[in-house]
Amino acid sequence: MTDYDVIEYPAKPFLQCHSDRLAIMARLFGLTPHPPESARILEVGCGDGINLVAAAITMPKARFTGVDLSRAAILRGIKLVRELGLKNIRLQQRDFRTLTDRTQPFHYVVVHGLYSWVPPDVRDALLDTIKAVLAPNGIAFVSYNAYPGAYLRQMVREMAGIFAGSNIARAREWLQTACTLQTGAPLYRAVLADEATAMQGREDGALFHDDLATTNQPFWFRDFIAHAASHNFQYVSEADLATTGSFGLPGNDRIMLEQNSDFLTGRRFRQTLLCHADHAVLSQPDVGALKHCFAGGPLNPGTPQPDGSFEYVNGVGATLRTKNVEDRLILESLAAAWPCYLPANDFGPNAQERLLHLFAANMLDLRTVPPPVADKISRPNASPLARLQSLRGPSVTTLHHMEVVMNSSSLRTVLSLADGTRTPMQLIRHVQKLYPSEPKDKVTAAVNQHLEELRQYGLLQLPDSQHQQKSGGRINSRHRPYYFQKTNYTTLTKMMANV
Repeated sequence: MTDYDVIEYPAKPFLQCHSDRLAIMARLFGLTPHPPESARILEVGCGDGINLVAAAITMPKARFTGVDLSRAAILRGIKLVRELGLKNIRLQQRDFRTLTDRTQPFHYVVVHGLYSWVPPDVRDALLDTIKAVLAPNGIAFVSYNAYPGAYLRQMVREMAGIFAGSNIARAREWLQTACTLQTGAPLYRAVLADEATAMQGREDGALFHDDLATTNQPFWFRDFIAHAASHNFQYVSEADLATTGSFGLPGNDRIMLEQNSDFLTGRRFRQTLLCHADHAVLSQPDVGALKHCFAGGPLNPGTPQPDGSFEYVNGVGATLRTKNVEDRLILESLAAAWPCYLPANDFGPNAQERLLHLFAANMLDLRTVPPPVADKISRPNASPLARLQSLRGPSVTTLHHMEVVMNSSSLRTVLSLADGTRTPMQLIRHVQKLYPSEPKDKVTAAVNQHLEELRQYGLLQLPDSQHQQKSGGRINSRHRPYYFQKTNYTTLTKMMANV
């Protein structure tokens, strides 16, 4: 039995380690990864497998394998897989070191939240295993705590550990004191309070396994890469383009430039992509790789500013002010299209550089295949995973591979009922029976509003035939937003320049 069998770790989907994100980043840096929609994907330390389950829902032709030492976590995951009727995923209670006997390699290997939390011999074995099971054109994702930013977290977690050991309640008492400390040097007090507040905000399972763990070793980026190189891996990029780069520092040594960027930003966590050492990796992203990609993002229409610029805010908290006409056209079009993605080719060959710029600014997401989300509400069919999750709590997983929290019980009720068997009117009648004391017009308005919310969240599925049409790049005009139904990119650029 492991500690994870005693105290459950809060499992969530992570967009950054989705195989499609790994494929996009690999393409940008000159590699030719396997198409994620038909790939074999392994996650080491998968917990209950929710990250894999969410991907398996949207990529039925891919094959997913998850391994973890926690029997309780794997049993929860197997139960979920059976409830959903998934046939393309296998979860196993298994030591990852036993995976080297496989005959078929994996195209993508994900190791999230493990490398920093195991001793040196296990880290060596981990890289050995990845080397043995990764396909020749495969991509590996490895996350780890990073210096110099981790020094601050390490300081506070060690003090909490000295005071409380592994006792969560005692640790929270100490953190609460640190959050409200009124004595001591102002700078130290501010740093202590900031770190303690962040730790206090974590769920019990995360606090116990991440911060109160006996082993929690951060690394300098250059040392991690040196360790990877000793196992014949090389650096590709980070999982986010926004966190990949040298911040304009001079020099040709890419590893040292990345390390210097950590020095200047105080980075505390990395999500690094690796490939086999015999590939040629570009030092800068290639905009030509966007030719057959899809772009999307939960954006609000731009807000005009006094200086003539427009401010855009997206659903993950990123903000951009721009006067650039091409940027505005792209962002306005994506805002109108959401929750659907648009082909990068729709914006014309000259817009690829701007798309890359906006991706690097965290203003949009790029995919090799668009998520299978519906843009219309005719016979709403929500993700089966989200419907099941809605019966158990407020957190559900979208078809975009993101978590949303639904505190509204009526919204969760509508979600649970949206199984593709009812029209909106039939849903209204069904909900009216559940709430007979509520006025009919109030129920009608609430259900229609909730259906639109589900659509906007990216929880309503696109029929399989339409998804295949989209992923093949042949999108009917009715799936495009207003802009692209009425005119072309060049004309629109000229129009918006005069706005």
